[in-house]
Amino acid sequence: MICRSIRVSAIALIAFVSLSGCMSVIDSMVLADMDPASRKLVETHRLGENFKNVTDAQAVRTIQTARNPELVTLGGVIGIWEQRPALIDAALARGMNLNQGIPNRLLLSYPKEDLMAPGPLNAAYLIGTPPSMTQLIDERAVVSAAMLVRDLQTFDRLIQAGAVYNPATLNATLKTATVFGNTPILSERLLQMGAELSPELIFSVASQGSAEMLSWILSQGIDPNSRLSTPGDRRQHTGLEGITLYSYAENITPLFSLPGYTPDTPSRQRAIEMARLLIQAGAEVNATATFSYSISEDQPISGWTPLHAYSMTQNQPYGNPDLVAYLISVGANTQALNSHGQTPAQVTGMADRVTQQMMTLADQRRRQREQREAQARQQSQTADSGNLFGQAMAIAGLATVGAAASNAGVDSSAVMQIVGGGIADVMTEGRAGGIQQAQQQVQQQQQQQSRSQASNQTTAALPPAPGFQTETYRVSCPSGVSNDIPLHYRTQQCRSAMIDFAQAYSCNDYRRFEQVHAACERACGSVNCLQE
Repeated sequence: MICRSIRVSAIALIAFVSLSGCMSVIDSMVLADMDPASRKLVETHRLGENFKNVTDAQAVRTIQTARNPELVTLGGVIGIWEQRPALIDAALARGMNLNQGIPNRLLLSYPKEDLMAPGPLNAAYLIGTPPSMTQLIDERAVVSAAMLVRDLQTFDRLIQAGAVYNPATLNATLKTATVFGNTPILSERLLQMGAELSPELIFSVASQGSAEMLSWILSQGIDPNSRLSTPGDRRQHTGLEGITLYSYAENITPLFSLPGYTPDTPSRQRAIEMARLLIQAGAEVNATATFSYSISEDQPISGWTPLHAYSMTQNQPYGNPDLVAYLISVGANTQALNSHGQTPAQVTGMADRVTQQMMTLADQRRRQREQREAQARQQSQTADSGNLFGQAMAIAGLATVGAAASNAGVDSSAVMQIVGGGIADVMTEGRAGGIQQAQQQVQQQQQQQSRSQASNQTTAALPPAPGFQTETYRVSCPSGVSNDIPLHYRTQQCRSAMIDFAQAYSCNDYRRFEQVHAACERACGSVNCLQE
């Protein structure tokens, strides 16, 4: 259980590694379409393809002819991890530095047929810490090639080749040898050289190690009822639409840390054997701990027993109902209640329910995000098309007003100036000042005409039509532009409609065009507010 966070964090990594079977079909065009981080990861992972299903002779040839120094390092790491001395010697001959840190990114490219089998990256995460779930490229270099050794013969070879083992590297190498080694011979040598065995290592051995190594670490006096809590930030940022998963354990014993992924009979039997060794050594079968596996908000559950832990997934293909039966046979309490009042049988399927909740929430958030993005695109397109439509409507409205003015006897040149100025204002949302300039020019023309008429005394001023009122109204737009608009009306209702009409068209508020036309027709008897 303590390794749950490690297993969950590795989901993205495992998913990517599973692509290795189709890596050859990812051509340069596909890579070119990837973002830089993804492209770098794929290109790095391709390095491992050079060593997949090849003989030692073929692998050595690859190392000897490699132009990429990372390919040389990877070949050496494979040789150390798999105890293939020919690869180690070839990499050393090409200058591999046994004491230099290796990026976790490169360790990810280690080729393997069984995705769940331990690899060098597992050792790096044991010695260091796993990355966040959303971290695609892990450039941290917490291990050197010298720390990845798992057998005594290879260890001696590395020392002869210049590997340096100080207190820090000795302790790191002891972790690798104890958790991922098959026999305790190298671990015992490292202890003789000054390495210190951490009591917490029993949790990793119970989870990922062998029965022989668990027996050995128990023989070293490590308490089978040691306690441990998930360190650091207990929030797992899943990368699924911003969802946070709380997955951690507090105050657990090694019995909670048995392998949680047991898809076949050998893996299930190994978990039972590890449980048997711990219980024989004195592990409390009904020990309790606090556990949390929830989304969005932390919901810790206390009173959690090992039987609760393994009952939770026993109905899954990777679960272990045989382990549940074994724990019951050695005294696990089937009626133990956690802080939510649940027995072990009642938490069966809990992991799936949380996963389903997470996927449902992610789907909801994805739909909402896509809807927001679609609305934003639609609004942008509507604003563009609506603006053009509004301008067209405004120009059409100006043309109608111009025609009415012409029919009323206004000089045709003045009409052209007013309409032309109005069109300029519409197309620039009032910034052109076209109507204002046209009004000034028309006023000048009218003054000239008035002087001419006065001098010739040919005509007399016409009185305003009976029942009409005339005024000038200033329209101010949100853009800061203002225009003086002449109003000619009989009723106050028509005046209000005219002002609204002028406001909408002067400021190009196309959303209100239909509304103001309807108001004009009701109040003035004309869709363009031309009251007769």
